[in-house]
Amino acid sequence: MNGRRRMSRLGLVVVVVLCSLVLAVSVVLVPERGVQVGASVLLLYVLLTRLIFTGDHQLALWHQTHQEYELAIPRLEASLAYFERHPWLDRLRFVLMLSPTGYRYRELALLGLGHCNAQLGRLEARDHYQACLRLNPRNTAARAALVLMQKGAELGRRGAVAPDALAA
Repeated sequence: MNGRRRMSRLGLVVVVVLCSLVLAVSVVLVPERGVQVGASVLLLYVLLTRLIFTGDHQLALWHQTHQEYELAIPRLEASLAYFERHPWLDRLRFVLMLSPTGYRYRELALLGLGHCNAQLGRLEARDHYQACLRLNPRNTAARAALVLMQKGAELGRRGAVAPDALAA
């Protein structure tokens, strides 16, 4: 996996092949409505697996979208803990959840924790981004966030930016 891509080429190929197989089988089994049946099965499968395996993560994303960072943090911590207990699920996300993302869910949880803490003006944001880089040293999102935090701190020390602007 390349930290510069949000979509894994391998993951995308696996997802496309599996979806094509499901659609082909459904067309063979139910010739008159095979595409509709296959698409329905795939949609239901994806929704259920995402709900079961990534429910905390999805809820955290919802909170982040609505700028409810305090509420997102415990959901992200739960998602991180879940995928640390089940690393095989994170590795097989292409097949089991039809998720072609280039980032592992643990990386996404750490990025989310970093983002939420940064939005709340907390210094532990840096720790989350650094933990993400330990997990994947090529994660450009974590690297960019750390650079941005460093630049902001430098500007704050020089007095170029009001301290209130850094916390916002």
